[in-house]
Amino acid sequence: MVPKQLNSYFGEARSCYALTKYLAAIVLCRTALQIFLNDIYYKNITSNMPRSEAKMDSLCDLIDETIDDRELKARLHKLRRAMNEFVHPNVHNQKAGTIDIYRETIICLHLVDEVFSKR
Repeated sequence: MVPKQLNSYFGEARSCYALTKYLAAIVLCRTALQIFLNDIYYKNITSNMPRSEAKMDSLCDLIDETIDDRELKARLHKLRRAMNEFVHPNVHNQKAGTIDIYRETIICLHLVDEVFSKR
């Protein structure tokens, strides 16, 4: 199950996928991931800072600063790289790539949520 605050992003991503707007679907998945990690970063890492100062713009930095588990960090970076590579025109099967990234984004969100819900 996707965290409630991100349901609209994944609903839109599904709609984009159905309309063969694969790049838009990936951008929505990446945005949802970044929003989720930013929220965790703020709540768990920088809770004594004003939210405007705690926000990170780079997904790469956000993963590095928020996630301690080596395997989860590697999985998130692999997902981030897949999202980055998707925008290049040499991606051969965008339809398959989109659904793989969509699925992996949801799995990673759950894994991150599990780690931080135990704290």
